[in-house]
Amino acid sequence: MSAKKNTKKLYGKTFLSLFFIVFSFFSLISCSRKSSFIQFDNETPDAIKIGVQWVLLVSPYVSCHEEPDYSADVTEHLRRGEIRMCKGVRSVRTEDLIEKWYLLEEGWVSESNVSVFQNKLKADEARKKMMQK
Repeated sequence: MSAKKNTKKLYGKTFLSLFFIVFSFFSLISCSRKSSFIQFDNETPDAIKIGVQWVLLVSPYVSCHEEPDYSADVTEHLRRGEIRMCKGVRSVRTEDLIEKWYLLEEGWVSESNVSVFQNKLKADEARKKMMQK
């Protein structure tokens, strides 16, 4: 009987030692430094501000208008891949449809020309994916 008890104690100690070694190994791995990190752009403090929307221009060539209307005067032209902070939003009825227009610093652009994001980091990621295609 004592031989069986000694064998059980030996297996128990071996199991505990093995468990401790494996636990220590995974604990050390989890403490290692991750290679990727998010870098914040301090030049744009509104990049992650709640309530600020960002637009990514998705059309090759976008006209900015003085008013949210296609017949309004064009103030400037923007290109695909540019990101701008949204200063305002307005819904406009055109014939039977309601279309959203976004006010940028350069003027108004229609929703058909942009993708809207809740922060600049998401807009940057979308731009990277869009430009790879």
